[in-house]
Amino acid sequence: MYLSGYLQINPSQEALMVQRNKPTKIFAKLLNVLCCGLSNPQEEQETFTAVSILQDLNRVFRQMGIDNVVRLARDNYDYYLDEKGKKEDLKDACQALYLNTDQYESELFKNIYLVLEHECEGMFYLIEIRIVRQHAVGEAPIQVVVNATHRVLAKQDQESEEECKQRLFQRYQSQEVLDAFNEHCKTQFELFLEQLSINIKKCIAVDDLNVHQRLNIIRPKLHLQPHTNTARQQEPLYGNYHGIKERFFASYLWSDLLYQNALDVMDSTMVTEEGDAFMSVGTVGFNAGDNHALDSEAIFEEPEGQDVKMIMGDQQHASAEVADEFGGCLDSSFFSSLDGLSSSGDTSVSIDSSCSSCSSCSSCS
Repeated sequence: MYLSGYLQINPSQEALMVQRNKPTKIFAKLLNVLCCGLSNPQEEQETFTAVSILQDLNRVFRQMGIDNVVRLARDNYDYYLDEKGKKEDLKDACQALYLNTDQYESELFKNIYLVLEHECEGMFYLIEIRIVRQHAVGEAPIQVVVNATHRVLAKQDQESEEECKQRLFQRYQSQEVLDAFNEHCKTQFELFLEQLSINIKKCIAVDDLNVHQRLNIIRPKLHLQPHTNTARQQEPLYGNYHGIKERFFASYLWSDLLYQNALDVMDSTMVTEEGDAFMSVGTVGFNAGDNHALDSEAIFEEPEGQDVKMIMGDQQHASAEVADEFGGCLDSSFFSSLDGLSSSGDTSVSIDSSCSSCSSCSSCS
């Protein structure tokens, strides 16, 4: 079991037609790298706007106490990738940016990624910010994807995989305990997404900010055939980052836990080990012990239930790159229409902290 949250951010066009802050520190370096070799002023302006917005979002997260950088990348090239689980490593990311830029021939970016991780109130969050230059019609140019799990579901230090499995299977034997745990996690996650949305609106003028969340259950050993008319944008959980497998260890045991303990499944989405959604379950749901839908050692059986629905994949959060590959309609009007923008001095933004147990850090200037 793990949680997913999706924030689709559409900044206000009018609000962005004013002077924006010039990126500083690591983001100034990123801007220089991305603009190196560009000869078209419009492309340079698109890049400036994108990096400026990324720095604004990073400031939001830092003032919420979220400053652990996992990845900084453009398209498929990593400028920085934390392979050792370092904490508060923005300076390391900056240094890596200086050292690794010569390896990439500059061209206009398609996507910029910033991945962060955070622990608060017993929850672990893996957060990916995406600046999407070319995006499908109806898709936001700024997207934040959050995966979350509870710390009790992680494989503990000095704990074997079998020991972790036995601990969890014994802890969640009753429906009452399971339901209370799920509700607690969903409530914490909803509060986190709500505070994040509020803070983003304080920092960036938006026309629209849509938030969607869901609870996922991974069904191991089930692989869907790829579909040429739809594709998913990989969630950060599946990015193979340092320590993530241990953090989300129980996610890959959860379907067998539900099956072996004959527990009810409700209000959730079934996904494969690759993250492809294939079945949605409503408020009525089904009992996992009644068939082999969640038994990883058996052939999948579609469960019976009035609100169980087989789906073809998660089309709601399709990748702009894949949409382009399959001839989907793309719209880069958000960045390309921002003519005449110029940089200005920095301004401070006051953001409230969402996590009382986390110490806030100074604004990223």
